[in-house]
Amino acid sequence: MRYFILSLCMTGCIGRTLLPDDNGGESDGGSICAKLGADACDLNPACKPIPACPDCEGRMAFPGCEDASTTGGLLCSPLHCNDNCAGLSEGACNANANCTPLYCGACGSSSFLECYDPSNSAPSCPAPPGGCPTSCTDATDAQNCTDRGHCHPVYADCCDTCDCTGEIFDFCSDGIVADCTPQGSCSFMPVSCDSPMVLSYANGCEAGCVYPSECEK
Repeated sequence: MRYFILSLCMTGCIGRTLLPDDNGGESDGGSICAKLGADACDLNPACKPIPACPDCEGRMAFPGCEDASTTGGLLCSPLHCNDNCAGLSEGACNANANCTPLYCGACGSSSFLECYDPSNSAPSCPAPPGGCPTSCTDATDAQNCTDRGHCHPVYADCCDTCDCTGEIFDFCSDGIVADCTPQGSCSFMPVSCDSPMVLSYANGCEAGCVYPSECEK
């Protein structure tokens, strides 16, 4: 009888590992796997290591052990391992062949945001807070231009039309303040402004007349 039981166990128990459970009995694994370390997990056919993502050195830390019947994949997030790019200025980033500057465009302009390692996914450009402001160019009068908060009105000498005196609203220009630093003339007919108005400039050329209060401080 003892020989029969031994033979039955040898043919029916092979490949099945029983572990003591929390109640003093025996278990195929289940929650027991979660208590095992890396070596014990590898040696127990009822268990398997939980899938892990590699670190910046290509190593995979042991995250834990689970039942061998557990299914499901693992999506690893992109690594950001190269700290040599993070925090670099625009000039230093452009000078480093291993780094890439991120430029983000918003509201018709583009500016340097940060430096990143191109071997990783490019960071996302944030949306402009509050959305893009209304364009300056379609303002219909000086007050409407000023009310936009990011524009300033430019005036023309109405003597050019010979039907009025002083200055009249000409157009609405970008910027809360005007650049009134003398920069020469780019036009065939130099712009003149009656006092108290002064000449403003844009892109190195005469733009038109503005009130002194509109000038850049």
